[in-house]
Amino acid sequence: MTEKLVWYSPGEVRFTFDQVMWLLEHWDMLSTGRWPPNPKETGYTDAPLRGKGGTKRAPFINAIEVVAELSARLSRCGKDGQLVILVYGKGWEDYLVADLLEWDIRKLRWHLKKSLAYCVGWRRRACSYQDFIGHRRKEAQIGQANR
Repeated sequence: MTEKLVWYSPGEVRFTFDQVMWLLEHWDMLSTGRWPPNPKETGYTDAPLRGKGGTKRAPFINAIEVVAELSARLSRCGKDGQLVILVYGKGWEDYLVADLLEWDIRKLRWHLKKSLAYCVGWRRRACSYQDFIGHRRKEAQIGQANR
């Protein structure tokens, strides 16, 4: 069984959950203006042709634009967005972050989950992060009351 290689070109990024997680895995590289190389072997070994055609943009622009958009989405989540970068972008263990904050691990994971849901969801344009998580809390409480 072969493992599926996941890679997205800059034009494919629509900030779905899987794409955001992939972007966070490559956070450091993207932050320096480099797009992760495609891991798919093509067998083509010659240098790319230089000539007319292609884009007139600098090669680092796509990576910087994608990181800027994801950073803007995460910054709307405040501290929770910073926690997402620490855990998923910088590779910190979630239980260590929870210990540093003196939080239960379930509380940290709830905050991570909600901030990621806000970043990929359509509601981020319609409401603030605080309204988003408040609405989700109310839905959860109603669901528990109906059991």
